[in-house]
Amino acid sequence: MAKSNVFPLADRMLVEVIPDEVAKSGIIIPDDIKPKPKQATGKVIVVGPGRYDQQGNKVPLGDIQPGDIVLFDRASGIPVASVSTKEREVVLVREPDAYAVIRTK
Repeated sequence: MAKSNVFPLADRMLVEVIPDEVAKSGIIIPDDIKPKPKQATGKVIVVGPGRYDQQGNKVPLGDIQPGDIVLFDRASGIPVASVSTKEREVVLVREPDAYAVIRTK
């Protein structure tokens, strides 16, 4: 994976979406007519510095680090055209829209 030139602000993170698997029957449904799942998983590329609370104190992102796999709300992801290609989809996701971090270790 090439190094990104996009740096998220506040509590946002740049996530490379992990594509869904092909149907067991082998039928490939075109993307424009198949329903998008409500959740998606993706690999975190870069995380923002954190947000500021009402008192002006910086609140860093929780336990999410670059390289983590996250489960997030697909509708909340903002596509990043400058990083996405035909082979991979990259989106900006806010930390509150990430439901879980999936760790295999």
